[in-house]
Amino acid sequence: MVNHLMESGGEIVKKVTQKGDKSTYIDNHGTVNIYNSAQKGQPLHGSTSEMIAWQTFSRRYYQLIVADNSEVFEQNYAIIPTNRALTQNMVPSEILRRCSSLSEKGIDELKTFPALICRKNTGYHGETNSTNYDQVFALGYIHNVSVRNTFIILDFVTLCIVPKQVICKPDIAHSLGINVSCDITDLNICGWSVHPKNIFQVLKRLEIDIIKGGRK
Repeated sequence: MVNHLMESGGEIVKKVTQKGDKSTYIDNHGTVNIYNSAQKGQPLHGSTSEMIAWQTFSRRYYQLIVADNSEVFEQNYAIIPTNRALTQNMVPSEILRRCSSLSEKGIDELKTFPALICRKNTGYHGETNSTNYDQVFALGYIHNVSVRNTFIILDFVTLCIVPKQVICKPDIAHSLGINVSCDITDLNICGWSVHPKNIFQVLKRLEIDIIKGGRK
């Protein structure tokens, strides 16, 4: 696996506080692979952990995770450069204060936010929805956060799959706080952001049933 990652953005890592077993710091040497047993497109079938997650998800915030690693859905982890993770222009001020340092408490709060995870768009010019029709979003939540000097690995659990073209529609994207109106959009660049939006209201509008794992 080859990752072309930016070398800036050390500020977040310097602030990292690692305590207990809910977050992991991985020193900057060698190659690290983190895997998750969740299956691609796994719907919410009603296991205890999934139902608890569903009931406790925030209705105030959601996370948008745009990854560049090709294994994002095969292995259920996303790789994000530190200078594109929860920075000042990517999160509300209260989330910057509480979560962006990736303290144990901050990570615990982030785990309660539902997440839309995808790979970068395959093209530019957002107004034309320039991406392959087979691209998708995974709707789920963060399971583990691993920090290295120049990037962060987000291990996530998938609850259901949403076609990317559906979310890329300008009115839907706008309701989720996603910029698709420029040549280079929020979906063209790797990033980990938090938006003060109730994603479940948007899913209901799209007639997407998270319990059944897809659209009605």
